Amino acid sequence: MATLKPISQKIEEQFEISDVLASNILHKVYPDTTMIIEQRIDRAKAVLYVIDYEGEKEVLRLSASPHYSTQSIATAYQAWEQTGIPVPHVRAAGSQDSIQYLLMDYISESLFHFKMAEDMQLKIVTQMGGFLAQMRNIERKGFGYFDPNGKGTFSTWSEWVKSYCHYGWLFEEGYLNSKEVEILHKVEDFGFSLDVGILLHGDYKPKNIFVTRNNRIAAITDPLPLAGDPLWDFAVFNHFIYREQARRKKPFDSRFFADLRDVFRQGYEEQLGRKLQDDELYRVMLYEILIDASKTEKLLLGKLKEAKGEGDFMLAYLKHKIRDIML
Repeated sequence: MATLKPISQKIEEQFEISDVLASNILHKVYPDTTMIIEQRIDRAKAVLYVIDYEGEKEVLRLSASPHYSTQSIATAYQAWEQTGIPVPHVRAAGSQDSIQYLLMDYISESLFHFKMAEDMQLKIVTQMGGFLAQMRNIERKGFGYFDPNGKGTFSTWSEWVKSYCHYGWLFEEGYLNSKEVEILHKVEDFGFSLDVGILLHGDYKPKNIFVTRNNRIAAITDPLPLAGDPLWDFAVFNHFIYREQARRKKPFDSRFFADLRDVFRQGYEEQLGRKLQDDELYRVMLYEILIDASKTEKLLLGKLKEAKGEGDFMLAYLKHKIRDIML
């Protein structure tokens, strides 16, 4: 079974210890101040350090992943902060050798988790919908993930969507039949045309949300910034909620998870000032199918560390959506 090498391992291979790298970067940013590293957190795609700077906490993020470009994250955070979106304030961003770094404010509030009371989850998700609609106002040049200059690397949105799609292995291994793959090809060839790209979060889900004690969103974090259709982030959110259903082995039409998607849409439409049109909802569904297919392939290949059996449930959800879609 294929496995993904943690980014922290890559850092360790390129440097004797990433702690030394972190110290060097901090000395570069704050040359006349002694920094105290309080905690190191290893993630699949980054290494985080909680540091003490003159009695105030900050976070240093090291990354070796092109899709987790810290400069792109800094660009997104700074743009969102100017429009009133709650995000960590960026202190510094850059690179040292092949490792990118981002120094930002520490968020003291708690991360969203699904053990919260259900009414609190619904309240927070409603706010998430509103903030996502508010994010629709920032345009970016190009489409897809950013280049070093903060522009999308594709000339059209359709090109990026096609580059994202991965489901050939599902067909080769018999998980999808020829009719289902034919429908996926039609979805992929739909022709998602845009005149301009909007700054997208790229990984908009509850687990990237910090909340206060009174259940207000304190910060939106960990984006995979890209330029494209604002409805892509809407579909990413819906996909993640289906993933949570899969983790809990809930049926496709599970009521509470349907409520989460409903209140997210309500918050989105309220901030947008109008209802989403049928063609927009249709596009969201097409995006969901493509995201589901690509993530399901990774789950079944073992490239994502998730709960056992989640891939099988996501495959069932994917087949359900394929049967329902009208092309």
